[in-house]
Amino acid sequence: MVAALCGFPARPRLRPHAGPAPRRRYERRRPEKTPLHKIISENLASWLEWRDEAERPVPGYVEEELRGYLECGLLCFGFARALCNGCGQGFVVAFSCKGRGVCPSCNGRHMAQTAAHLADHVIPPVPVRQWVISVPRRLR
Repeated sequence: MVAALCGFPARPRLRPHAGPAPRRRYERRRPEKTPLHKIISENLASWLEWRDEAERPVPGYVEEELRGYLECGLLCFGFARALCNGCGQGFVVAFSCKGRGVCPSCNGRHMAQTAAHLADHVIPPVPVRQWVISVPRRLR
């Protein structure tokens, strides 16, 4: 997996006649530069205080999710070093919050993992078709 981050081919090409694969370098996402991160980081403390003063405190799991999002993907809150076996290039990969409510990156990863699990292990390998039927009010 790490080999794919630096652009070094992780496995041999299946179609040699297709030409060389473009090399992609791993680039750390920068959540601190997104508008959502900026809004939450600037307003979280005052919003939580306002909710407490109004005697409508935010549930603990919501506050944990928001604070976790502010730490997600930032190197100052922890990281792992990875090394490509193919080219020897090293990478620093920031830890993620693994949340499911606020963080777009972790939400996307969780959604892709869930879809893969459903396709591989839950939905049987038969043709599946979804039908949506609308019945007029008079016939209901």
